[in-house]
Order: sequence, then C-alpha cells, then structure tokens
Amino acid sequence: MGEILGDRSKSATEPSGGAATIKTFEYGFDTAGLKAGRNTVTFVNGGKEWHQVIMSKLMPGKTLADFQKAAAADGPPTAGLTYVFACFMPDKNGKPHVMSGMVKEVKIAA
Repeated sequence: MGEILGDRSKSATEPSGGAATIKTFEYGFDTAGLKAGRNTVTFVNGGKEWHQVIMSKLMPGKTLADFQKAAAADGPPTAGLTYVFACFMPDKNGKPHVMSGMVKEVKIAA
C-alpha cells in the first residue's frame, strides 16, 4: 500500500484520490488509477524477479534523463517535483533494475 499526498484537510487515513494499481515486470511499471490526493494502491509483482517501487519527485526543470543520470552516479538520486517511479532491486548479477530501464515518469491525474 502507498499514498500520494494531496489535500491535507482530509483524515490521514481517508483516501481522496481513489484506488490505484502499480504492476511491475522485467523491467518496467504499469500504472492505473493514480489521481491527485491520497490513493489506496495495490502493488502487484508481475515479474519473476523481486521488484519494488520508489516514487520520487523531480525538481522543477529536471527530466527523466536527469534522474537516470543521477541514479547511475554515486549517491542518492535527485528528488524534486514531478513523479518518477524506479526499482533499485538488484538482478541475479547485482545490477540494479533501474540500470536496465526500470524507471518511468508518471503524471498524476487531477
């Protein structure tokens, strides 16, 4: 279960965005139903390998390519204001899935 923060006037446990799904596979994500506000998210691993989803915001003016460059560098990835989903789980050779393209820019519907 995860959430996307939105209207804080609602109860901390009351979803305002609705129900959504994030499905992982080798090496990508499918998303459905994500909306602005708090969401109830069902996470489905549709792959044979273990996967995770890390949601970060891009800083204004930054792109998915900037995120991928930061993820390949030493240190933590860039975070800021537009959503990027990434999986840092390693494959059987120890290579993080993000390095195999398991990263996606996701626009959240209003």
